[in-house]
Amino acid sequence: MNNYVSSIMVGVIRFIMSIITAVLVNRFGRRVLCMSSSAGMTVTMLVMVVFFKYYEVHTEETRIFPLLPLVCVIFNVMFSMVGMLPIPWILVGELFPLEVRSIMSGVVICIAQCFIFIFVKIYPDMISFLNFSGTLGTFLAASVVALVFCKYVLPETKNKSLQEIEDCFKNRKSGGLEGYDNRGFVLNPESFKTDEIFTVQVH
Repeated sequence: MNNYVSSIMVGVIRFIMSIITAVLVNRFGRRVLCMSSSAGMTVTMLVMVVFFKYYEVHTEETRIFPLLPLVCVIFNVMFSMVGMLPIPWILVGELFPLEVRSIMSGVVICIAQCFIFIFVKIYPDMISFLNFSGTLGTFLAASVVALVFCKYVLPETKNKSLQEIEDCFKNRKSGGLEGYDNRGFVLNPESFKTDEIFTVQVH
């Protein structure tokens, strides 16, 4: 397949899946979508690792399913856009306390972009050192770690206001803290039944 066509196809898939994720995120929650996303990425990566490792060892054999890697890549992109790519950016604005939200959002985004830059730069060296199957194996391991993290660590923030999320971290009942002003937008659980999505608290 032409490289330009491949890039366009990936972009179209991401665009379509981002729209679908925007609909699903408040229906199923952040944690469920992230778990489903990482699980799907794990399965597709596992299939590709087995496929390429087998034919790296058995170089003389003809590939029976030559389009299998392409199918796995398409589904991997789809699963990544269901949760693990878009939702962390939502959580950045939800999980940090108001006092440090602005600075920590910048720090997290900076770290994420640095990791992206590093992996893009070392990818050719990983191919040379680990072969293609070994390189995919590192991404498989990352998907497994993400799945475990989402299941046992990641909190669910669906239908919770910013104040309720902060209360959860402080092990207090979600009734508000005395002397605390939650300035800005607050998710209103009842708004999902009406046309009003956000309420604004001004103090």
